[in-house]
Amino acid sequence: MIDNPNKRKGSHIIALLVILGLTAQIGYSPMMLGAIANPDSPVSGAIMVATSQAGNGSNFTMPNGNYVITQGLKTGIYNVSTIAEGYISQNVGGISVTVGAETGNVNFNLKRSGGISGKVTDSATGSGIANVAVTAFSKGRYGWFGLTDSNGNYKIITNLESGVYNVTVASATGYFTKTISGVSVTAGVETSGVNISLGSSATISGKVTSPSGIPIPGVSVTAISTDGGGYLGSTKTGVDGSYKIESGLGSGTYMVTAFSGTSFNQVQNVEATAGHETPNVNLTLNVTVQPTGAITGTITDTNNNPIAGATISAGSGQATSGSDGVYEISSGIPTGSYTVYVSATGYQPQNKTGVSVTTGSTTSGVNFKLTKIPATQSGRISGTVMGEDNPLTSKQPSSITCIPGQTSINVGDTLSVSGGITPQVAAASVNIEYKMGSTDVTRIATTGSDGKYSDTYSPTAAGSWTVQASWAGDSQHVGASSLAASFTVTQPLTTGGIKITVADSNGMLIVGASVSSTSTPSGQSALSGVSESDGSITFNNITPGSYTFGATIAGYVTNSGTISVSAGSTAMLSITLQPQSTATTSGIKVTVLDSSGKPIVGATVSSTNTPSGQSALSGVSGSDGSITFSSLAVGSYTLQASMSGYVTNSGQATVTAGNVVSSSITLQTQSTGGSSSGGIPGYTFEEIMAGIILSIVVLIWLRRRQ
Repeated sequence: MIDNPNKRKGSHIIALLVILGLTAQIGYSPMMLGAIANPDSPVSGAIMVATSQAGNGSNFTMPNGNYVITQGLKTGIYNVSTIAEGYISQNVGGISVTVGAETGNVNFNLKRSGGISGKVTDSATGSGIANVAVTAFSKGRYGWFGLTDSNGNYKIITNLESGVYNVTVASATGYFTKTISGVSVTAGVETSGVNISLGSSATISGKVTSPSGIPIPGVSVTAISTDGGGYLGSTKTGVDGSYKIESGLGSGTYMVTAFSGTSFNQVQNVEATAGHETPNVNLTLNVTVQPTGAITGTITDTNNNPIAGATISAGSGQATSGSDGVYEISSGIPTGSYTVYVSATGYQPQNKTGVSVTTGSTTSGVNFKLTKIPATQSGRISGTVMGEDNPLTSKQPSSITCIPGQTSINVGDTLSVSGGITPQVAAASVNIEYKMGSTDVTRIATTGSDGKYSDTYSPTAAGSWTVQASWAGDSQHVGASSLAASFTVTQPLTTGGIKITVADSNGMLIVGASVSSTSTPSGQSALSGVSESDGSITFNNITPGSYTFGATIAGYVTNSGTISVSAGSTAMLSITLQPQSTATTSGIKVTVLDSSGKPIVGATVSSTNTPSGQSALSGVSGSDGSITFSSLAVGSYTLQASMSGYVTNSGQATVTAGNVVSSSITLQTQSTGGSSSGGIPGYTFEEIMAGIILSIVVLIWLRRRQ
């Protein structure tokens, strides 16, 4: 198998992170660390990692220095570490975490770091070498590392205490290792010009087989110089048993060793020349070789960050992912169909079934995207990271805006938020924090190519809210926070109100008038009250719909009004009352007559229709056949007259203020009206009886004359 220089480089860096008590599972980069410019100021973009045997979790500090680790933390005791560009790393142990609870105030105050910078070049051409790791050691411990840019320039400005360092480039593909010793570093000061020129590496290649010639995959092969050159290189065999060591080897004599478990073999006196390949350095191992294929893939999180240290297994084979998330199972899986299992601390395990493997071949692209153990199954660790004045930074400042689309919404409505990062940064993760009291919701948006982002959120509680955006920064920019913007969330109204004002005909407000409903919407109870000092009364939280109210007070004629109420608003209704001193002459005089125009005494007169607010009328006609109704509300009336022996009839009259109107109702006798009860048409009962009596008298007189 051809050596993967990126994998070896990643392993080298992972070793550094492990020594510092960190992990590569956060998708680190040496230039992804935040920086500040004021003494004892918040540190933005610091990497925060919590680790224990129970789980692990990570996050970045926000521009205000605050952090919260919310996922991957099972109940247990944790070590919390932080590292940020320009500062010395710190860690705090013994942090107790319980699922469902938050452990707060895990705070840090970082000391400033010194710096080392320079350039890595090819000794033959003088050209810069890009993307190689440069590490700084001091007294047997790692400081930190940097990666060269496209021109070969590097800068290490993190975790370097004052002291003397060895600066090393190891495992640069095609080059051998070189170290510059005795580099002096002072906190807060950059030691520049530490340049490293690399010579081309020698290459040693070959194959590892069993005594019967069967290729042995997954065997570790190392080449160590035996002539005092101090060179070292290593790799592993591929599925076909081949290997190639092409970094770290200068010209010289080497011992090449292959080992698998407790079995090993060596080839002595292997001559290698820088810039050239020494092939066919083959080795045999006395091991039982099971025919096998291979499975490869990449393990990442849901944000596509590589997960290092994940355990992957299939059949009887097993592998561990490197810093780049890449893994290879190269033993224990002969031809067949397999289920591949993967697990990583702090993540939910996964598996894939039906992965086909053929002996002697590699099945690639078996990738996994792992999900963090959710916050509902995790504890939380929070705190603040502060730091000293730090003049060493590789980043430029940035700013971010946060603008809510509305200043007031109802519960359940959607709030729109937008903003942007300056200078424009594409594909940046923006944390948008919505807060109201103890409610704190953080959502993540991603900027577009123009550096702008947007988000929507539907608050579930009424109150005064704030929304604030922040981002942790990147390899070129310091993170930033926006100002907190305010918005109000209210409970949507399902009821309305009515304000009723009672006044006289001159517009003078009437205090103490009784106001009550005579008609309300379905489900609404009756309403009543008394007008207050401003002549009004207000009914709140009432069902929307149509209402009729009457107003009454001594000395005034009762009146009423109708109005419609809408949800969320207060309807206004005015009711005018006429003084009774004016209204006593407002009435109706009803005269009941027969068909000949004679008054009818004792007829019943009653109203069948009256103006709104006017009570029903009823009475009996007097000796002149009339009845007068006084103190009436103005408007149109329908009156009905009835009398035994007569056909009921009705009439209409309109009452105006200060006037008594006259109205007559003529009743037809029932015979005239088509009655079938007998009688002489055209005569009243009394007239018929008088005729009968007169006829009897005449008959008696005529008989006496005979």
